[in-house]
Amino acid sequence: MDGQQRSACVPVGPRGDLAIFWQHADGSGTPERLTRPEPGQSHLPNAWSPTGDTLLFSRSNGASISLWTLSLRDREAAPFGGVQSSNQPNASFSPDGRWVAYNSNDTETRANEIFVQRSPSTGAKYQVPGPPGKANPFWSPDGNELYYTPVGGSLSIVGVRREPSLTFGNPTTVSRPGATGLGPTFRNQDVAPDGKRFVIVVDDVSELGAMPGAQIHVVLNWFEELKRLVPTK
Repeated sequence: MDGQQRSACVPVGPRGDLAIFWQHADGSGTPERLTRPEPGQSHLPNAWSPTGDTLLFSRSNGASISLWTLSLRDREAAPFGGVQSSNQPNASFSPDGRWVAYNSNDTETRANEIFVQRSPSTGAKYQVPGPPGKANPFWSPDGNELYYTPVGGSLSIVGVRREPSLTFGNPTTVSRPGATGLGPTFRNQDVAPDGKRFVIVVDDVSELGAMPGAQIHVVLNWFEELKRLVPTK
């Protein structure tokens, strides 16, 4: 990537296709096409790798959705980890780029679950513990926790140990603004680089009351509430 930041987006292309383009983050310049969906398909960006040279994206073909990677070095796309689901995977790279977390329909229960695979994928996948219905995973800045949206739309945190093998702690759920229903289809929250604050997009109708449009709320002292719920030993 060049020295100026770029963001991935999904405008309708000249052919009317739902492809992925990228453009300078300040809106300057002309959008550049990154993918070309086949007829009847659509592509949706999920996450950049920490090095900025690989893009995780989903490919939708009717009710079937798969997870893919796009290498910016050679502009080659390839399926990732055999991920197939009827829901968007909302995948994210770990901060060191060695792991990918995503949500997918479990083949046995059909409930939405979160899995983690190595990057590049070896075919092995690890399921994050907790009740079914989990979605929208993203990593803490140090890679030692995974955050996700459980049923009810709150926020859950689970510890991650990556060496000598990948293991998870017990998840803890805390409340957050706008937590109603089954949670969003797409991830609407993120953690600041210092790991001390969360940014959350709240829907028009929420426990905060009717609002004129989606808003961004910064959650302060979230970790203080977590320490209160789960005292450190």
